[in-house]
Amino acid sequence: MGVDQNESKRRRAVDKPKLSTKHPIAALEKRVIDSDALADCRASSWAVLLLFARNLDKGRNGHTFVSQEDAARHGVEKKTFYRALIELQSHGFIFATGRGGHGRCGTFALTWLPLSKDTKGLHIENFKPCAWRDWVPAPKKKRGGKMPPRRSQKAPQPIQLVGKKPPSLGDKKPPLEVNTNTQWKRVWIPGYLAQLNRRRLSGRQCFQISAERGAHDI
Repeated sequence: MGVDQNESKRRRAVDKPKLSTKHPIAALEKRVIDSDALADCRASSWAVLLLFARNLDKGRNGHTFVSQEDAARHGVEKKTFYRALIELQSHGFIFATGRGGHGRCGTFALTWLPLSKDTKGLHIENFKPCAWRDWVPAPKKKRGGKMPPRRSQKAPQPIQLVGKKPPSLGDKKPPLEVNTNTQWKRVWIPGYLAQLNRRRLSGRQCFQISAERGAHDI
């Protein structure tokens, strides 16, 4: 006696082990991944956004949070984590719905998903769906040029000449003063010759002074 086809399918279904292959997933929509706003974010911001998608419960958008410890487990340090939160908010991917503090994490909403029906205690007055679409890149700063003085440094002030006449541009070199006083020669040269005579050095060649030159200098 043959076995009915339906009975055969039923037996195979009974004999098949009951192993569930449907696990919860955390995913980002393709339109979010392909956006220019997310392409402008750092890699740490990508990791934090994926953690938000992982912690999101069905129908609870707006109550989602990511703890600092959870971010540290995935290689995002404390300062980097807070910087990623600011960047994701400025690029329009998450919206803050509740402040944290006293051991409680702040809550956020993913802007490309509808908000939860339970909005009690959430600040959603300025929530804008898909705010990342309105993101505009900041203008790039031009490189080069003089850097502005720091706050701790004062800008150099121009030098003021009080009671002084500035030099003219035509005078390249200051005028030279020539001393025409030759009285010192009349006193010094004869005394020097007398010392050489006393030491018997006047006859040597290195100390000879011509009479004409000596008389001319005197």
